[in-house]
Amino acid sequence: MKLKLLLSILAFAVLIGGASVAYSKLAEKSNGGSNLQILGSGQGASPSSGGEGSAVSVNPSGQSTPVQGAPQEGSVEEQSAAQTPAQDPPVGENPPAEENPPAEENPPAEENPPAEENPPAEEDPPVQPIVPSVPDFTVYDVNGRAVKLSDYFGKPIVLNFFASWCSPCRSEMPAFQAQYEALSDEVAFVFVSVDNTVSDAKNFVDSQGYTFPILHDAAGSASAAYAVRSIPATFFIDRNGTLVAQAVGALSHADLATGIGLIK
Repeated sequence: MKLKLLLSILAFAVLIGGASVAYSKLAEKSNGGSNLQILGSGQGASPSSGGEGSAVSVNPSGQSTPVQGAPQEGSVEEQSAAQTPAQDPPVGENPPAEENPPAEENPPAEENPPAEENPPAEEDPPVQPIVPSVPDFTVYDVNGRAVKLSDYFGKPIVLNFFASWCSPCRSEMPAFQAQYEALSDEVAFVFVSVDNTVSDAKNFVDSQGYTFPILHDAAGSASAAYAVRSIPATFFIDRNGTLVAQAVGALSHADLATGIGLIK
């Protein structure tokens, strides 16, 4: 009886593994040999500015005119009349001396205008909070500590769902290990196991010498949040929490590097 049960479990595992491989190959063929699906990108533009010129006009100088009251040439009679001494004016009362005009008062000193108050320093605009468009979830590390996907928001995220018994998952792990070693300071690698127990996933990772941390989706809530129906499944999320690309099936080294380049 036990032998039949063991054979049934083994046959079921082989069937699941074969189905995963077949699905992965079918996805590669339908996508031109690549499982990576790019979802979108954006671009920006900047305005340009111009300037203005100015002109200066010059006024021409005027001509000189004769001085009014200058002596003119005339007849001899006019000249002799001019030489006759002038008669003294009749004696009369001396004209009253002109009063000295009152001294002009000094204008009041202009008061210094009040010093302008320093304008208040402009405050920096408030930092807009990150509003991710991807769903959050809670999973657990190998020590049973709860970890949320939102713990990594603000940093590019590579989210991968895998299982120790999944052959396509095993085939892509060397590429993930290489990228993790090179970019773990810049990119958050979140590996979520859908194994029955976290120890199954840990034993597999340790036996292969992989050093990336793993998390366990004990309740299946993370898989449900991302509608994961086949594994491996990988999601590339930028630092703003926007899903940029995704893949169902094993990723090649080149496709994994391309996906990471889209979110860095």
